[in-house]
Amino acid sequence: MAFYAKEVMKADGEIYMYYTEDDPKERGTIVGFDKRFVALPVRGKGVGAIVSASVE
Repeated sequence: MAFYAKEVMKADGEIYMYYTEDDPKERGTIVGFDKRFVALPVRGKGVGAIVSASVE
């Protein structure tokens, strides 16, 4: 992925951590993280796509 920094806006979310301590099914502690982020063009300048033939 590539973008031109002056033509893009971004919304950077917070990091959410969740965990399960001493899980008897997994025989250990499970830790996970979620982070939300989006980058969108400010206007239609320089927007494009690369399209290739479908693969079966």
